[in-house]
Amino acid sequence: MLQLEGRIQENMITRELSPGRKPCAHFVCSRNGFSLAELMVVLVIIAILMAISVPVIKNGQSQRELANSVAYMSTNLQWAMAEARKSGQTIYMGFKWRYDRNQIEAPLDYDVNSDSPLDGGPPDNPGIARVATGYYFVKEQPRTWAQPDPSQPATPGRPAAGTPYTYLDFLNEFNAGNAPREPIYPLDVAATNESMMPTQGSMVNATSTPKFFYPMDLDSSVAYANNFLGYAYQTGALSFPTDAALQDNKLFCTADLAEIQSYDVVDPDPTDGRVTYEPGLDHPKLIEQIVDYILLREVDFPESVYVYNPYKNKFVVSYSSGQGPGSEVYADFQSLQYLYAINPDGRIEVCQWAYGPEPFPDGSTDTLVHGHIERRPSAPLVYYYFFVTEEVVDAENGWRIQSNRRAQAQGSARLLTVWPLNGRYYTTDYAPNDVGKYVADDSPKLDIDDAESGFGRYTPVTAYRRNFLVPAP
Repeated sequence: MLQLEGRIQENMITRELSPGRKPCAHFVCSRNGFSLAELMVVLVIIAILMAISVPVIKNGQSQRELANSVAYMSTNLQWAMAEARKSGQTIYMGFKWRYDRNQIEAPLDYDVNSDSPLDGGPPDNPGIARVATGYYFVKEQPRTWAQPDPSQPATPGRPAAGTPYTYLDFLNEFNAGNAPREPIYPLDVAATNESMMPTQGSMVNATSTPKFFYPMDLDSSVAYANNFLGYAYQTGALSFPTDAALQDNKLFCTADLAEIQSYDVVDPDPTDGRVTYEPGLDHPKLIEQIVDYILLREVDFPESVYVYNPYKNKFVVSYSSGQGPGSEVYADFQSLQYLYAINPDGRIEVCQWAYGPEPFPDGSTDTLVHGHIERRPSAPLVYYYFFVTEEVVDAENGWRIQSNRRAQAQGSARLLTVWPLNGRYYTTDYAPNDVGKYVADDSPKLDIDDAESGFGRYTPVTAYRRNFLVPAP
C-alpha cells in the first residue's frame, strides 16, 4: 500500500516537472495576466493620483521660486549696500520691464474712493510698467585720468592719475585726435554690433543701442497710449541707433558728442587747438567731471515669478486725525518705474532718470539733451516690492486672475518692504487680492500702529487690506 502511494506521488511530480508543462503550486494552475476591466481600474487610479499630485508639485515649485526670488533680491540689496560703502560711489537699482504694450500703464493719481483717474495728462515719470521680469544694479563711476602707459611717449601737460576727467578734457582730447570715449552707459553690445556701429570711442551714444530704456516717448503732446516704444523696438519696427530723436529714452545716457561740443560757446583762440572755459559764456557743465554708469549685476526672475505695480498709485494706510476726507494718510505702492539710489552712507532714495537740461548762461537750452538722475521730491516712507506667481495672475493675457482662491489666499504672494534710512528690509506673505479681508476706507481699523513688528504704522500688514491686482468688487 505504501509502495503504491509512493509511486502515485512520484508520477504526479514527474508529470508536473516534465518538459513543456508549467509548475503549479499545490497542483492547482491559475490563469495568466489581467482582464481589460482590471487594467482600466488601475489606469483610472493612476490618472486620479496624477491629477492630485501634479498641481501640488507645480504649486510647491512656484512657491519655492517665489521665496527664493524674494530672498535673492534681499541678498542683492545687501550686497549693493556693501559695495556702495566699499567704493564710496552710489549704486542704482532698476527693474527690467516687460516691453509689452498691455503691461504699460499711466501712473495717474486715483482718488481713494474711486477707480477713475483724476487727470488725463501724461505721467510725471515715463515707462510705467505693470510687470517686471528682473532687476539690475548700475554703479555711478566718476571718470578720472588713468595711469599713463609707460610704453607710450609722455604727453606734455597730462594730468596726474586720479585727477577728475571733465568734459573740457574730453573736447581737448577729441581735438587732438585721441578719440576719447563718450560717457559710458549700459548698452546692448550685440544689438550695436549687429547695426555695424562702434561700441566705444567717439559718437557712442548716437549710434549704440541701450540695454535699458524707457518704453515710453517723453513727448507729452502725444496721447499716452500712442507713445509706447518698447514693443516696437523689440519687434524691430523701431531702431534706436538710427533715430536720434530717441536719445532721451536711453537710461543712464548723459550726453553725446554734439551736446558736449555745444558746451564750448566761446573760444578766444581757435587756432591753438585748445578748448578753454570762459565763465559766463560757456556752459558750466564744460568743467564738470564726466560720470560713467557701469552695469554691475543683472538678475532675471524665474518665468513663473513677477514683481508688479498695483493698479493704483496710492492707498490709504491710516488717518492722521479723525475719519473721512482730508485726513487720509497715503502710501505710494508704485515701484517699477523708479530708480533706487543706494548711497555709501546706507540710505536708499527714490530717483528717476530725467532730461531737464540746465540752461546756458544766456538762458537758452538749445541742443541740450543732458540726461541725469534726480531725486524725487516726495518719497514714500517705505518701499514696497510686490511679488506674485503666474498661478495667481496671468501676466501674458490681460492680467487676468487665474484663481480667485489663490489670489485671496495668504501666502500666494510675497511682499518685500525696505526702509530707506538704513536699508533694513522685511519679507512677509500676503494675499494679493483678498476680498474677504477688504476693509472700507472709513474703517477705524486702518488707523493702526503695529507695535508687534516695531515698524510703526506703515507696515506690511497694510497689504492685507487692499486689493492690488484689480479693484475690489
